[in-house]
This record gives sequence, structure tokens and C-alpha cells, in this order.
Amino acid sequence: MLSAAYITDHMKVHSQGPNHICELCNKGFTTAAYLRVHAVKDHGLSAPRVERFLCKLCGVHCKTPAQLNGHLQTHAGAGAGAGEGAGAAPAEAQPLR
Repeated sequence: MLSAAYITDHMKVHSQGPNHICELCNKGFTTAAYLRVHAVKDHGLSAPRVERFLCKLCGVHCKTPAQLNGHLQTHAGAGAGAGEGAGAAPAEAQPLR
């Protein structure tokens, strides 16, 4: 039996054009995950790392600048003993390298 999530994802194959294009061979894929699998299998590339954003106050990794800014709000107004920088204004989101 197939899950509803799988069916929904699979139906994109039939209803949407390929939105993720391989830069090496111009083959199109309906999802970023399918493109990553193609890059690994057909071109021998290692799976690309998802860019993440690091909280400079506690080291938490976030996927987007918006998530990091939301996380930084957890440091605002923190009580004593929360660590250096607690209560400081949110810093600019910086991608990890």
C-alpha cells in the first residue's frame, strides 16, 4: 500500500513540469531530491550539502535565515546564566561554509 504523501509527490510527475534542472546535462526533475539522486548516480557527484545558518550565540543550525531569526528570538530576554550574548539583538544570518 502506498502512503498519501508518496501519491501526492508522485502526482507532481504528471501534473507539473520539471522545475529542477541538472546543470551538467540539462535533464529535468520534479523534485530537488530526484535531482540530487541523479547527480550522485549519473555524474558521480557527492550529494550537495544543504546550506545552513549558524546561531553565533549557541551553535544551533537553521535551514533558512528566517528560521535563524526566529531562533534568535529565543535568546532575547533570556535570564541570567543563559550564556554570553543573551538578550542581544539578532545578528545577521550567515551561511556556513
